[in-house]
Amino acid sequence: MEISYKLQDTSHKCSGGVHICLMPIFIDGWWRKPAIKIILTLFTVAIIISGCSSISIQPRKFFILEYKHATENRALVSKEPHNFTVRVVDSEVSGTFNRRQITVRTSENQIMYDFENLWADRLPNSLANLVFQRVNRYNVFNRTIRDYQQPAKYEIVTIVNTLEYLKYANIYGARIDMEFQLRRTSDNLTVFLHTADRTRQIYGDDIEMFVQSINDLLMEETDIFITALEIYIDVIENDDEFINRGVLSSRSFLEQEQNRNFRTELLDGEQINFMGRLFIPFKTDPINEPFFYFLKIFL
Repeated sequence: MEISYKLQDTSHKCSGGVHICLMPIFIDGWWRKPAIKIILTLFTVAIIISGCSSISIQPRKFFILEYKHATENRALVSKEPHNFTVRVVDSEVSGTFNRRQITVRTSENQIMYDFENLWADRLPNSLANLVFQRVNRYNVFNRTIRDYQQPAKYEIVTIVNTLEYLKYANIYGARIDMEFQLRRTSDNLTVFLHTADRTRQIYGDDIEMFVQSINDLLMEETDIFITALEIYIDVIENDDEFINRGVLSSRSFLEQEQNRNFRTELLDGEQINFMGRLFIPFKTDPINEPFFYFLKIFL
């Protein structure tokens, strides 16, 4: 069957010419059969192509920084808190790392953002909350707050320069470069400082272990900061002339060996009510290494 066309003059000129188009003739208000066949064929091909090209959507994972009571060092809990109020303010995170996406460093001068593994909360808020809970539970000050509306004698400020997941070839790790500051609210002057640049190796490509390592490193450095801060406050209360020399660092009060491990504690006679993950390196593929769970430790 042939398809008949008619010539139709558009009766207008464009660029100096007359447009002539071919219009298929309608019969009984419907297309002729060959046109229907073409449309149905194209529609069938589209369905086949869409069915064959299935797209797998990778679900996003959200991670949190959570306070763990098991990491506390009971030797640092103060029996007599210092009689003033301290405010823990939101952390100041470098713009490169202040994102919901976890930052992955793949080489010395290259990073990438992981859009499948995200922080569940804003880093300035979640980091400061961990520091606040640690200082509060150690009973360092008479009152520790997060509220900006209430007066405080000092502020604890955490500045994060780097927070990244290291992924060099087959080497993985967690790195955090940060500093703790004690600021006097009367003149906004930093009077005490503790700096830390920590890296912890991770056995295998494991984002969950990266988050746990960042969590632990932050708490360890907070313990060191609190230990040195206690000594500094004693110097202030004794009106020692040493405080007139300017900003003091934690290195002024702590020996190098004192900074190595603040999580070592004796669990003698205590009920262990938490579960953890223990990695024991083998010569086999880390992915195939089994997990070990300690239900109780006998000393």
